[in-house]
Amino acid sequence: ELGVRDDSLSDAERAQLDAEGWLALPGLLPRQLCDAMAAESRRLWLEAGRPEGGGVVITELQDRSRDFDVCFSHPRVLAAVSHVLSAHPFYSAGIHASSPNWPPPDRHQGLHWDGQFSAFGNFLCCNSFWLLSDFSREGVGATRLVPKTHLLRQASTALLDDAEAEHPDELRMAFSAGTCVVWNARVWHGASANTARADRASVQAFFSRRWFPSEDQSRGHDGSPLEDRQAIAAAARRRENRVSAETWGRLSPAARALFDPPLEQAGLPSPRL
Repeated sequence: ELGVRDDSLSDAERAQLDAEGWLALPGLLPRQLCDAMAAESRRLWLEAGRPEGGGVVITELQDRSRDFDVCFSHPRVLAAVSHVLSAHPFYSAGIHASSPNWPPPDRHQGLHWDGQFSAFGNFLCCNSFWLLSDFSREGVGATRLVPKTHLLRQASTALLDDAEAEHPDELRMAFSAGTCVVWNARVWHGASANTARADRASVQAFFSRRWFPSEDQSRGHDGSPLEDRQAIAAAARRRENRVSAETWGRLSPAARALFDPPLEQAGLPSPRL
């Protein structure tokens, strides 16, 4: 129902996700929609942003404006997420945005990963980064990725003397507005210094396999394999639905499935709205 087909991604795009851990999907949003989403995210950031990690973030954009529905429903992005997660059912952990002038001009964000891996080496989380303004200019804080690091079993902090320093293999996601960059959450990544002090309009949508806790419960782990089913169930019990009753009412059944994972897979009853 959400339009994902076998040909939503090419063989070459799937191969890049496997080998490199990331994929840029240009031209998914027209400029007019990018401008509208950027203006709406800025308005919401000013109204309801909260401090986090040295900046200000606005969370749960899917509940604040339907302008962001495309971030969890675009067929090309969902096809890429499904491929990263080996076609396992997955859910959306919400749509979020950082302050438009973040990161600071004097330093890079430290390279990090956002996801765990299972005891069998399966990937559990995937990130998508929507560029609402042009990141192609020098010094606008383009996200940097280190390809192939999703294949490592150690975090950047364990292998790098300085995670904020430039990595010899890093790539800058210097693409134009309307591009969505999808990456395996195990890929080392971080924003580069915003030396131009430019507005960096973007939003992120994070996805996890259905039985796995959301990003804020997986972030900051040491990367050890996730094996304890009781721990999974406990994390799922702490998790709340990532959608309000009002938003739920306007979503299609297929879109609802992205926000209502069957927690009985973790030995728990599914939530009810």
